Amino acid sequence: MVFIIGFRYVINQDNMILTEKGDYTYAGTRYSYGIVEKSIQTDSDGYLRIETPEKKVIVTFDDGGWERAVYVSVFDGGVIAVYERYLVSDMSLVFKGTTLVSYDNDGTPKIRKDYSKMFSAYANRNFLLLAKWTTGEEICLDGNLAACEETDLTGVHTGTVAYQFQGQATINQEEATSISISDPGNYLIEIQDGMGVKKMSVTIDAVISGIEPGNTYESEVMICSPGVLTLDDETYVSGTTVATGGIHVLTVSGPGDYEKTYCFSIAIRMENVYDGMETTTPFYISSNAVSIEINGSEYAGEELWFAGQYDLVAYGTNGMKEEINFVITPYIEGVEDGGEYEDTVEFWTNCDTYVNGEAVSNHFVADEKGTYEIILMADGCEYKSLSFTVVSSSKMLSLLTNTIFWTIVLGVISATGIVIIYKKK
Repeated sequence: MVFIIGFRYVINQDNMILTEKGDYTYAGTRYSYGIVEKSIQTDSDGYLRIETPEKKVIVTFDDGGWERAVYVSVFDGGVIAVYERYLVSDMSLVFKGTTLVSYDNDGTPKIRKDYSKMFSAYANRNFLLLAKWTTGEEICLDGNLAACEETDLTGVHTGTVAYQFQGQATINQEEATSISISDPGNYLIEIQDGMGVKKMSVTIDAVISGIEPGNTYESEVMICSPGVLTLDDETYVSGTTVATGGIHVLTVSGPGDYEKTYCFSIAIRMENVYDGMETTTPFYISSNAVSIEINGSEYAGEELWFAGQYDLVAYGTNGMKEEINFVITPYIEGVEDGGEYEDTVEFWTNCDTYVNGEAVSNHFVADEKGTYEIILMADGCEYKSLSFTVVSSSKMLSLLTNTIFWTIVLGVISATGIVIIYKKK
């Protein structure tokens, strides 16, 4: 199939003798160019071949004389081919001019521009064609063959930065076959091509989600960021939950001595206790603090039940701390002030306890008949006093009805010869 547009032909066939002068592959498409051999003395055409895994298109350029393709420059959606045109005179070639043709990736020509001068150098940088005339002037053209300014990445960016080129490139002095940078860092990009050496100093700043620098959060956070991350001088994996209370310092590091820090805070939280609380109920404290001290001693998660005044200090990261005071008040369970009990009674307390002037444990059994005076203590001082009475005791009754007791008594009588005389009045 042949499409004729002026002096340009699109030919989907392979029955031509092609001499390739160069090629360039970008985004899975290979662009090659050169000469369609006919007769070196009379006629040759330039050609452009566009190949993908799915298709191959050959475009020839014939201006009625001897032509050749000498360079290609890709742009977004197409390619520019550079052709040189010659006249054949007395079996020799005489330069006639330069032609630029812009094609889409199907090989369809879009725009043509003719010049009477010859280029001495070419470059393809960031989808632009750069060229230098033999007279020394330079031009920069976009895909529409319109004059434009060369683009430059030098500066600070966020996200991914990409730059298309033909030639050799290094990033921070390491060879690169392509330029696409997304990790935070400082980068020196050097490109060497037909137009010389281009240098660009690029900084990629970290894009962080999950926190805002300087903010304080009441609950856990999840931070996502590219780059090498440390949190409070420990390695941090992006997407990990941060729950510990305190002041946190996130550091993002990257190539070229890049480093940036972000500070944020997570409030220290404590469950089951609050400042000024008074309770008689035993409880445990759970917290997102790094550590907790109560009355100067480390809290290890034990149940708090003993009566007293408590000063709690919760420590977070990097100097954050939270101080609260709470009180566990004395209580007694099992008896009531002024109560009278027919039998043995027992009670429990959560404080230092005195019964009839003597210190007793927090669990006491009153199994003898009588009045019991109880004093509940708090922080070394009397907090409350009460009394109760055991009217009768089953202790003696149980003794008198105990078989073992009487066996012992009878044994003693038999051994000692004691005679019990019962005298009737």
